[in-house]
Amino acid sequence: MGYEFISTVLVSVLVPVVFFSVKNSWTTKILLSRGVVISLFGLLGFAFAFILHVYQITLATGSAEQALSIIQGRITANTYYEHELQVNLPPYELQKTFMFLDIIKEYFLRGGGSFRLKIPYLIWVLVFLYITYKVYSDKFELPELKKSNPIVKALIIATWVSILAPLSWFILAMNHSHIHTNINIVLWHLPFMIFGFALLGYVLRPGIQELFARIQVIK
Repeated sequence: MGYEFISTVLVSVLVPVVFFSVKNSWTTKILLSRGVVISLFGLLGFAFAFILHVYQITLATGSAEQALSIIQGRITANTYYEHELQVNLPPYELQKTFMFLDIIKEYFLRGGGSFRLKIPYLIWVLVFLYITYKVYSDKFELPELKKSNPIVKALIIATWVSILAPLSWFILAMNHSHIHTNINIVLWHLPFMIFGFALLGYVLRPGIQELFARIQVIK
């Protein structure tokens, strides 16, 4: 119960709400009410985990005050190392806090993909940004790719809201992100890359359908 990725999870659960609010033209009242309810349940789950964690450490140490101090030390170790208990932490967690831009550089330039396909996440961000520009400047001729189409509009907005999920942890837990680069890289997919690829697939679908249609004619 180290609360890893808690900010990413809390933001992620709101992204589908944003998507459907745009796609189905929800009123602001409906959007806020559903968003608040989901956020409260997310915070309730976090609060339950926190209370259980305090209880477990209290059983081990015999002191609720010490339990809270230990948890505070763990939270600090993941963020800025400004706690008196840092002297008791393992050596690898006593490194100097990296600057914000260094962390962002690490995760934006890190390649994502499988096998030999390692495309830096910055490239994917630029691709999704280019699609956004094309849609909102009406550069696409097809009506389903116009900004008036609620589906493509919802995918674009949800994609850019979802990028806040990984960035929130990269920023709030800079030390954790610096140490655990092999693990935290997965946060790009919670859920930014999922919505980004959905947007990319939606934009490419007409061209792919036309290509298959031409292949069928040739056959």
